[in-house]
Amino acid sequence: MARAYLLLIAIAFCGYALAEDPPPLLDRALFFSDPDYSSGQISPDGAYISFVRPFNGVKNIWIKGINEPIEAARPVTSEACRPVGDYFWSGDSRYLLYFREVHGPEQYHLFSVRIPESLESLPVARDLSPSSVSSPKILAIPKDGSEFVYVGLVFEKSPYRDVYRINLNTGERTRVFSNKDRILDWYFDQECHLRLGKRTSKDRGQELLRVDGKSLIPVLSYGHDETFDPIRFHEDGKRVYVRSSVDVDCSRLVLFNVETRECTECDRDPEGTADLFTVFFEEGEPVATCYVGERARLYCKSEKIERLYLDLQKRFPKEEIRFGSVSADRRFMLILVCSDIEPGVVYLYDEKRDTLTFVYRASPSLPSQDLAFVKPVQYRARDGRTIAGYLTLPKGLPEYNLPVVVFPHGGPSLRDYWRYNHYVQFLANRGYAVFQMNFRGSSGYGKEFLRAGMGQWGDAMQDDISDGVAYLIKEGIADEKKIAIFGSSYGGFAALAGLAFTPQIYCCGISLSGRANLLSLLGSPYRARHLLVGDVRCKKDRIRMKRFSPLYSAEKIRAPLLLVHGTKDPRVPKEGSEQLAERLKELNRTVTYLPVPGEGHFFVESANRIAVAAAIEQFLSQHLGGRCQGESSRCSQKSPYIIERN
Repeated sequence: MARAYLLLIAIAFCGYALAEDPPPLLDRALFFSDPDYSSGQISPDGAYISFVRPFNGVKNIWIKGINEPIEAARPVTSEACRPVGDYFWSGDSRYLLYFREVHGPEQYHLFSVRIPESLESLPVARDLSPSSVSSPKILAIPKDGSEFVYVGLVFEKSPYRDVYRINLNTGERTRVFSNKDRILDWYFDQECHLRLGKRTSKDRGQELLRVDGKSLIPVLSYGHDETFDPIRFHEDGKRVYVRSSVDVDCSRLVLFNVETRECTECDRDPEGTADLFTVFFEEGEPVATCYVGERARLYCKSEKIERLYLDLQKRFPKEEIRFGSVSADRRFMLILVCSDIEPGVVYLYDEKRDTLTFVYRASPSLPSQDLAFVKPVQYRARDGRTIAGYLTLPKGLPEYNLPVVVFPHGGPSLRDYWRYNHYVQFLANRGYAVFQMNFRGSSGYGKEFLRAGMGQWGDAMQDDISDGVAYLIKEGIADEKKIAIFGSSYGGFAALAGLAFTPQIYCCGISLSGRANLLSLLGSPYRARHLLVGDVRCKKDRIRMKRFSPLYSAEKIRAPLLLVHGTKDPRVPKEGSEQLAERLKELNRTVTYLPVPGEGHFFVESANRIAVAAAIEQFLSQHLGGRCQGESSRCSQKSPYIIERN
């Protein structure tokens, strides 16, 4: 009887597996090429919609008339070497301002182009940054139609930004405030008056200061692991809306009086579990707030926005809806609709006509129907802490005993979301279950959860990942002999730590831009961002950091490893990956080192992303199994950048 029962279960499982055939193997370029359209914005005067799309193979800014079809769009920048980064409209809608790398990865200059009368001609871009300046920051853009923009500029003699006013018509720069007090961030009010500065204090806390003429007056001190981020000044000019976790666990929206220091709560997560994510303003007042748990939760504060949101939810019940760029008169708004299998579809909402018009789909060639759904999951860590994550099962395959790619996020003070991820969908399409987890130290879950990751690189943070794998095995989802770990940045470190400190779990690992040596944070320009790792000046911390550095535990690594690193990475120097590769070679381990020429911490060139994806596919196919494009479609071809070390 028991045998018959088990046979019925097996038949049921087979029936489920065969109910839907696996999707076709999709070309890597569909996942890793630049999107056809991205970063849509409306000009303040409501005349144009701008967006980023490739022009002659490089991402540039295009514009079209507000009511024109997307086919009528024309490029207004013509960058040929490095792609356009973030961009902004000037308040008078006459200029577009954008960033582009000039001297190397993450070494940006600020450029401007004037919108031509005829879109048939390409305007000439003006570099608004002095040659000795890198990584400028736009601080304020006047809304009164003036020709100025306020920018923070860093000169070679100081790591801190002075405040400048730049005339967009002439390019002339005028210094507004000299930064002699180590200010990291500046804040302007709605009238473009410089009002606040923020810095890290000597005791590693943070400090908010009020600008009083040419002086700075401290108004608030708070911990380095707390948040007090000004978002937007109130119309009265006396108060500022702030994202704050001071005196609470999860950050909330407060109004802070910069003169009296009085703080009034405006909004917090109704469920009490998530930090404030975004605030949407209209006419100076917050009309919607967003908190993210398993998925984004939007709370409307005005009847008009609530009516619009409810109508959008009826039209798009399975997707997430985000309010985007708005014209100055509030008539036009861009609406982004996205999901786990859809990078984004943008619509134009016309309030006057109460119409919703399709503008573009970010990746129109991507067959969403062939992609895999992302499921929120939760499990218990060994100390009882709840860890949230996401599980993506390959479409058309049985949902048990699968090869799994464990995919920890970067940061580490970031988090994963329910959304489209090109690596997740690429791996799922190749037949792998993909497991993402927001281990302790991830952001978005409150101050206490963030603090739990302090000093826990390779330790409790890594335990959270291992406990997630145990959860997948217990649930019957994972084939315990076919589990890989793969990540980028901190996720790359976690992949190395997984192979070094829990070698019994993983059959192979992949590290993109991962830090093999925690002691290399000494002298790093990003040291201040990694206070959660430890202080290299402290002997006790140095001992712990060396202990949890994969480079110093290379002999424990036995599974095959793929190391990928940009040759010009300014955040995590490539030398750590090179040293680890050499050490593993000496130990006669299976290691492949793939340097990516000219790239930094993030791979900007789509051709390089595709080449790296090819190497990953080949590596996983060899060591984890799964589906592969095969001999005829480059699966067995090696990336031109791969250097074998066996």
